[in-house]
Amino acid sequence: MNTTRRMNIERRLFLIATAISAFGLAGLNSMAEAQNESPVKLGLLMPFSGFGSISAVNHASGVRAAVAEINQAGGIAGRQVQVIEADDQSDPTQTVTQAQRLISDARVDAILGPILSQQGMAIGPILTKAGIPNFSTNGTTQLTPKFAPYHFSFQPSSRAQGIAMIDYISTALGAKSAAILADTGAQARDAVIEMKKYLQEKGIALTGEQEFQPKTADFTPQLLSLQRGNPDAVLLFAPSSEDVGNILKARMDLGWTAPVAGGSTVGIATASAVQIAGEAGFDGVTGTSFKAWTYCATDSAKTDTPAFMEFVEKLRKQEGKRFDDIDPSAAAAGYVSVYLYKAAVEGAGSTAGPDVAAWITKNVGSWPNLYGPLTANDETHHLIGSNLLAQVAEPYNVREGDGFQRRADCH
Repeated sequence: MNTTRRMNIERRLFLIATAISAFGLAGLNSMAEAQNESPVKLGLLMPFSGFGSISAVNHASGVRAAVAEINQAGGIAGRQVQVIEADDQSDPTQTVTQAQRLISDARVDAILGPILSQQGMAIGPILTKAGIPNFSTNGTTQLTPKFAPYHFSFQPSSRAQGIAMIDYISTALGAKSAAILADTGAQARDAVIEMKKYLQEKGIALTGEQEFQPKTADFTPQLLSLQRGNPDAVLLFAPSSEDVGNILKARMDLGWTAPVAGGSTVGIATASAVQIAGEAGFDGVTGTSFKAWTYCATDSAKTDTPAFMEFVEKLRKQEGKRFDDIDPSAAAAGYVSVYLYKAAVEGAGSTAGPDVAAWITKNVGSWPNLYGPLTANDETHHLIGSNLLAQVAEPYNVREGDGFQRRADCH
């Protein structure tokens, strides 16, 4: 083969290779563009049926409000947001099954939920392996950054709630003794451990301790046992508003008037509890809520946190006649979760779990939101500390005009 012919063949091969390369790059660019145009998929893993469904209704309401606003404003990093619901039925086994379906079949970018801590523990390793960011309302302190590095919770940790409850009975009530009534879930068991430690630190005697299974029908035996210890106050952790209602009704039926300081289930998600126990069932009862959304009776109606008022009005317009069944305080977790994910994705330039988690840990302290200054570090991804909490009286009775709850520690 002469030199000229060989050079021509080599030139043709070079041109073919260049064309193939260009075609390949064009294909890759088209794929990248298609991926950028595809929606950001959020899995909403909640108990839409059965036990705990009221929590799912509240959370989903907040998520819908955030997604509607974000999509109208252009989406997340230019991509529209799609919500894919999955019913976990408040069952850890179903939670694992549905989480796997959301990851493998729906190919979600992030998961919102679940509600209960034992469910969060069950799917933690699965989401970590898949690199999926997760935003929940799980309070167990076992959900550490080491166990679930891409998980963040808008539920105050069991420790944070316990501190807020005990500070209240110590300071506002002057309690020298207390009893504990808690469920058998992961968050409550953590809370009992932390509360025992803190009671000892505060010099408050523990007069009794009782636990119960979720969905217990009759709490009379547990309450009678605690009543015999004659505590100055009762510390209550419960997994659902229904359980809270049944406990308060049994307490009222027994005529026991010892003050009750409850966790966030008592202070925030009260709709079902009021239906069961009535308003009279909340006499002498306080619950944990978010300080930014509370007021003292001596305060004026004007608030310096209009963002929450605006959020309540958004829910009112969105839900229409259903608004009366929505607890804005509980819905806020879903709303803020979506906005935090948006901020992290756009700030990190990535939807990957490690990138999202790194951005949140570094920036969430200065990120504006409905709660106040949030916290995330190598020790905890529970974003709400005890400094953002307060005990509220008559938690079902919100102030007209802004939906705020009345703080119980005001003088």
